[in-house]
Amino acid sequence: TTVTLTAAPASIAAGQALTLQATVTGLSPQGTIQFKDGSTLLGPSIPLAAGIATLGTHALTSAGSHVLTAEYSGDGNNASSISSPLIETVSRAATSVALSASATSITTTGSLTLTASVSGQGTTGSVQFTDNGSALGSAVPLVGATASLTASINTSGSHVIAAVYSGDTNNLGATSTPLTVVVTAANTAAEGTDVPTLPEWGMLLLGVLLLMTVHHAASGARVKAPVTKL
Repeated sequence: TTVTLTAAPASIAAGQALTLQATVTGLSPQGTIQFKDGSTLLGPSIPLAAGIATLGTHALTSAGSHVLTAEYSGDGNNASSISSPLIETVSRAATSVALSASATSITTTGSLTLTASVSGQGTTGSVQFTDNGSALGSAVPLVGATASLTASINTSGSHVIAAVYSGDTNNLGATSTPLTVVVTAANTAAEGTDVPTLPEWGMLLLGVLLLMTVHHAASGARVKAPVTKL
């Protein structure tokens, strides 16, 4: 017997589905086909139907060159056989970055939290947040395809914030759509001025003065009180 293997499309991105088809020639061959990626089984064995077995919508998740084969099991009248290797080129997957901010306006003494969500094929790597094109803090490793940074911006004005994904073995890098954060100068005089308070000795002195005032008023009232003549 002979096995002919085809794949469509001929090249894919990581995570993209492809269809494999094996055609067996022999004496009305029965049995099954096992598709493989190197030594890795691609799904279960598939029974032949009119000498053909098809593995549809199977995804290869790692970028690089994949050596695909189809192994025919054989039957009572046909010997087993294996196809010639077929090379499938898998490129890195395209990615996208969604950026959000906890606020769109802050003061120079405030802070905001930036969150980047990366879509792709099992994304790893890191995200670098930028402020007007300059790095804002250090790159943040992805955790579950998400990276977050809490930062302060100490210069007033409009700041264009973006998130730049580094990419990894299976994913291309990407940059988010920028967003603008307006930073205003903090009113430090108003924020930093405390209500003046009297020390303990001042409170004591004030109490004494108050008592003296009350005593003097009471004494004056007694002096000026009308006297009834008998």
